[in-house]
Amino acid sequence: MTTGALQSVAQVHRSVDARGRVVYSDRPPTAAAASPALNVAPAGTDSLAGEWIVASATANGEAVVDDKIIGTVWTFKGSELTLRTRRGESQAYVVKTEPTGLPAAFTISPVMPSQERGGPLIYDRAGDRLRVAFIDGFVARPVDFQPHPKQVVLVLTAKSAAVGAAGLATAGPGRDACALLRKAGAHELLVAAWPANPKTIESSPSAGSCRVEGAMARIDLLLIPASSRVVLDGERAKEVRDMPHWASKGTVEDEPALGPGAFVVRRGNSTVFMALKGETAVRIAFAYPQGHHQRMLDVSQRVIAGL
Repeated sequence: MTTGALQSVAQVHRSVDARGRVVYSDRPPTAAAASPALNVAPAGTDSLAGEWIVASATANGEAVVDDKIIGTVWTFKGSELTLRTRRGESQAYVVKTEPTGLPAAFTISPVMPSQERGGPLIYDRAGDRLRVAFIDGFVARPVDFQPHPKQVVLVLTAKSAAVGAAGLATAGPGRDACALLRKAGAHELLVAAWPANPKTIESSPSAGSCRVEGAMARIDLLLIPASSRVVLDGERAKEVRDMPHWASKGTVEDEPALGPGAFVVRRGNSTVFMALKGETAVRIAFAYPQGHHQRMLDVSQRVIAGL
């Protein structure tokens, strides 16, 4: 599906038997196995109507940090679900509620033409938080939200709850990342290295990202919706795993000045700070000469303080 879930190579068929039980098989169901229970009215998801932002994700019980998943907007409207990633990719699905069973569940079917798959998902809602779980390839209906092999669990935040008085989403999408960099003194930092007028090269308010570039230096800011520190810990684990493949030597270290769980990655003239502020994971990458750690840290602290 558009959220980046892995696809299964096997074709699995879903049917409902005469007793109302959902059956999954590698063979198509016979006519006798078909049941009117599948043709339920496309209702039941009315309580989910509106826009939701994926704040965190786990797969096989491990944190997932992927911009095809994190920050994706799920929009429920009537019997349709539309997924829109931070990259602008979108996919529409038809939603049908499952007639029985707990936790609550619904089945999605991609609107054609599409190469995506559909299948069952379970969900539960607590106020402005929504949990959704599905199994890789949609080969079966999940039974709970606990970590299981091939199970993906998403935590979403109601977009309306993430919008402040200024109309900016505090969980990442919609936040003016370039304004945060300017206020934090990013442009002055670039001028201090090489006197030249820095320019905004890339800006995406909907994705919570901005790149500011000077004569020979650059700063990238990315705001990632994060329901918990699991996103931060997952990103750090990924950096540590990648270290043996780096072209030049580097380090991954704690950066307590940016809060619990914050860390810094140094590699050549690249310095990356990552921290958590509320429900936003902040990633600030500097292409800047080493030896100016405090200057870069100061800018990072001001960005975080501005959230």
